[in-house]
Amino acid sequence: MQVISSYGVCCTIHQFNNPTLLSTQQAEFIKHGHSRNWLFQNKGSSLVHKPVRFNCARIAASNFGNVDELQSDYPGNYEEEDIQVTTAIQIKNLTEEIKHMLSSMGDGRSSVSPYDTAWVSFIRDTNINGSSERPLFPSCLKWIEDNQLPDGSWGEELVFCIYDRLLNTLACVVALTLWNTSLRKRNKGVMFIKENLSKLETGEVENMTCGFEFVFPALLEKAQKLDIDIPYDVPVLMEIYARREAKFTSHTSYCRIPKDVIHTIPTTVLFSLEGLRDLDWQRLLKLQMQDGSFLTSPASTAIAFMETNDQKCLGFLQNVVEKCNGGVPHSYPVDMQARLWAIDRLQRLGISYYFAEEFKQLLDHVSRYWNEEIGIFGGRNSNFCDVDDTCMAIRLLRLHGFDVSPDVLNKFKDGDQFFCLRGELNKSPTAMYNLYRCSQALFPGEKILEEAKNFTYNFLQQCLANNQSSDKWVIAKDIPGE
Repeated sequence: MQVISSYGVCCTIHQFNNPTLLSTQQAEFIKHGHSRNWLFQNKGSSLVHKPVRFNCARIAASNFGNVDELQSDYPGNYEEEDIQVTTAIQIKNLTEEIKHMLSSMGDGRSSVSPYDTAWVSFIRDTNINGSSERPLFPSCLKWIEDNQLPDGSWGEELVFCIYDRLLNTLACVVALTLWNTSLRKRNKGVMFIKENLSKLETGEVENMTCGFEFVFPALLEKAQKLDIDIPYDVPVLMEIYARREAKFTSHTSYCRIPKDVIHTIPTTVLFSLEGLRDLDWQRLLKLQMQDGSFLTSPASTAIAFMETNDQKCLGFLQNVVEKCNGGVPHSYPVDMQARLWAIDRLQRLGISYYFAEEFKQLLDHVSRYWNEEIGIFGGRNSNFCDVDDTCMAIRLLRLHGFDVSPDVLNKFKDGDQFFCLRGELNKSPTAMYNLYRCSQALFPGEKILEEAKNFTYNFLQQCLANNQSSDKWVIAKDIPGE
């Protein structure tokens, strides 16, 4: 008989069928790896148990014995636990629920980003009698008004990252001030910013959000023009300004990417256009994705629309706002990433055999949009790809019988090193770990995977030695343990 306790530990009861053994042997209940003696009694739909010790023989081999004949190992009060019997119906209900989630994945699900929602809310509606006194997307402004946290900030309530929380909060305060609404919420947000700016001095660099050194100063400039009462000259902000200006005044590059390259091929800079200056928007429009976005970023696409009035940008934003019920996520769509990571997580839980048919459908979708020239990104049809999603796709597609060449990984190799995103300042341990896992699915003679295996092994060993195994992309809880 198999049971599951109220805290989800699967247990097994071993019962002796030979009654003559009961006087010398004990019925065992294996729990947490320890052998104990337990008494079980039916109580409604549950089994109630308490520890006991046999001191008599029984004639009926199918019973544990009468309660009166059993002596407890734990005299006195003992708090009884309810243990729910697992049934085929319960398992079926849970698997059906997961199957429904997998089959209805669509474009992928992401939480709303207050930062991106604020940028979309900045867009003015100029089609109403020539006036621009109202937002083009009022639902975004409404989302901001409805989703302030109790401490006055905006962001993920259960996860506190100072870079993310300040960026979100400043963007939302700017939005509310721009449209002159919700004074109390604005003041509460300003107070949060004032009280927490100093935490940037001790913030961990590996948790810094993408393009923070560009987009945060850009928001501060907007806030200053709106006379928002924030201390703009504190030392920590002056340092951020200085780093930004050093990159802006460089005649050769932004973030190690040559300025001419930014306007020529897709790079990570496309994700943070709202933080840059002196851009040639007509050239940049040639790097637009099929869906009208700039690298799936609503914020970047919003500034592009405000600068160019491009209708493809507008179409993308309208679609995202409609799909996400008012707010917008940090990236859209994320259909490729959502499918790959769902499969990976379920495999790690050891329950993937329930979902073989669903996995086939999910991987058919990934295979359909697989680009053997550049790999894949979080969303389909991207003109820019990253090693994290690409190597996860290679590994899972191969393990499920798809014919996929790893040669695309040469696109993520510079000399004898591999990278996740071209122009990145710091390598991501989690992305390199996924590349290492991908290198395990190699066939003899695949040089690129051999090189990836050697590089990532040494890189990850160095990360562990220096206690630098965490980054902002962490999904698994225990990367060092893996």
